[in-house]
Amino acid sequence: MKRLYLSAYIVCALFVFRGVAAAQPLPKVKFSPIFPALKLDHTLWMSEAPDGSGRFFIVTQAGQIVIAGRGTDGGKTNEFLNIVNRNPAVAYEQGLISIAFHPDFKSNGSTTSSVVPG
Repeated sequence: MKRLYLSAYIVCALFVFRGVAAAQPLPKVKFSPIFPALKLDHTLWMSEAPDGSGRFFIVTQAGQIVIAGRGTDGGKTNEFLNIVNRNPAVAYEQGLISIAFHPDFKSNGSTTSSVVPG
């Protein structure tokens, strides 16, 4: 019986050490701003329009959604929605949270946004 346990222990140890020896090192990751000229506070969400236009819709907690184009520095944006004067963001997890696109957005342009009231 002891021999069976010893054999099972050796087999398990071989699998564990084999997995450790086969593990690849993690690649080095460098983060950089996608839109370095875009100056927004409390950005919570970014989605690319599913219409092939290369437009990114960027949501701020304060109540603003702006559109920046792919391949730009974000210096020139178009305002899509602005409810800042309604003060949706009081603190913490309140405010304008996200945007979602209708499955047929390419033809109907419909979106919905999520606001958590304060």
